[in-house]
Amino acid sequence: MMNKVKRFPYLCKQIILADKSIRFAGIANKFGKKVVSEYRNGLVPLMTEAESELSAIEAVIRMDTRREENFQLKIGKPK
Repeated sequence: MMNKVKRFPYLCKQIILADKSIRFAGIANKFGKKVVSEYRNGLVPLMTEAESELSAIEAVIRMDTRREENFQLKIGKPK
């Protein structure tokens, strides 16, 4: 797992570089706690740190709900 974690900052930077409309990339653990994040240079974040944390928690809850409804067959297993 540690090797994956070491690659997370690089992955976030690559996501930011993928499209100019992407302002933020972040990776959270299964509890919604931010592991790493990256903002596009020169931009002011649209959300506070607390709002970002809440958004990550809500995303984890949505993924868990999808899993329970067996959407994995259609959209794949969450990573």
